[in-house]
Amino acid sequence: MNKKAAEALSGHAICWISIGLFTFVFNVFTQSSIGVVELGEVGYLFSTVFLIVLVYLYRETTILESLPKAYSPIRLREGEVAVMLYTSAVDKMKVFSEFIREGLESGDMVDYTYPDEESETVRAKLKEYGINVEKYERKGALRLRSLTEYYLPDGNFDKERAIKEMLDAR
Repeated sequence: MNKKAAEALSGHAICWISIGLFTFVFNVFTQSSIGVVELGEVGYLFSTVFLIVLVYLYRETTILESLPKAYSPIRLREGEVAVMLYTSAVDKMKVFSEFIREGLESGDMVDYTYPDEESETVRAKLKEYGINVEKYERKGALRLRSLTEYYLPDGNFDKERAIKEMLDAR
């Protein structure tokens, strides 16, 4: 992350903490007024100032654009496994779709095993990111299965079967 983006994020955090603090102090602890001005209104004024500072910190869109850093693709050799940590389903499917597309386009066989709760969305997301799922499944180049379909196809876990299937796919 570049220095400008780091400073903007620090300022962002300080502003939101300040907004919360001033809102709390001026609306909870002070239920009085100074002359004709209520202290709650002073708290809102401070919050507005901090929001203006936030807008100023992000005046250049390049700050936000610089946060996600693009890295060159990781080339896996046969038999290697990749593990990815992600923060949201959107991040995950965007990265997985690109990874799957690269593999399919380079002639690799892709076996994507996903959590059961994603059964309804995996195919749709892959299509959304430009992968012709049906075409690659027909060719046998793409296999999509939930964890249950992979590990418990008949309702029972068989470690040897799972290992054999993985080795046979190579």
